[in-house]
Amino acid sequence: MTRRGKPRATPCVHLGIDDCGEWLALLGTRVTFGASRDADVVLRADVEPLHFALELAESFHGGSGWELIALGARAVGVAVGPGRSAARVHDVREVQPGARVALGECARLVLAPQVSLVFTRADVGSTAAVLTLERGLETAGVARVLLLPPGPAGRASIGAAARHHARVAGLAHDIELRAEVGGGVGAGAEGGAEGLALVVACDGSEPREVRVGLPVTAPRCLLLGARATPPFMIAVGPAGA
Repeated sequence: MTRRGKPRATPCVHLGIDDCGEWLALLGTRVTFGASRDADVVLRADVEPLHFALELAESFHGGSGWELIALGARAVGVAVGPGRSAARVHDVREVQPGARVALGECARLVLAPQVSLVFTRADVGSTAAVLTLERGLETAGVARVLLLPPGPAGRASIGAAARHHARVAGLAHDIELRAEVGGGVGAGAEGGAEGLALVVACDGSEPREVRVGLPVTAPRCLLLGARATPPFMIAVGPAGA
């Protein structure tokens, strides 16, 4: 399905993670941000209709990394931090309309004086990334966005250590989330019209792998054996407007 003749939006789902709050997960390699409803991530703020895009690209140094592309009439301020620390930014540059810049492991993206987001790659062995919306900024009722490129290299993880994309204290076993192309067909999968599935796996006391085909049309609660008590749950549902 397209929106007013625009290209298909990046498939997305709403995640409710026990002890870690609400997230918007986007399963794709290019994600647009802006005030327009045609953006993949709609920002309710004084920003351009399509302000910028994040695109997964091959690096000259090997591997893949995310790049920011300025799409609107205004430049995007990018403050790149050393390692994974957004608090110790040391280099600020203005990305002019039409230009692009590599984001590395961590960067603060400044769209307006009071509008900013923090980009992080908690695990450099994965192309999954997290965007934290700052100063009360929200999209679809949430303040954290998870970018999940399809394929094994785009896996994200939930656990207690700093290397996890979503940190939850007290988990005995890690949980993995990944996007699979063509995974929405088969037993145990719902939907599947997008040709994608969100896969949630846990090698806990009772190993389990669940595939949820896209688009998600109704909320679904996944109970996982990541801790003994209480049971650990992830709620998967349609993304809000």
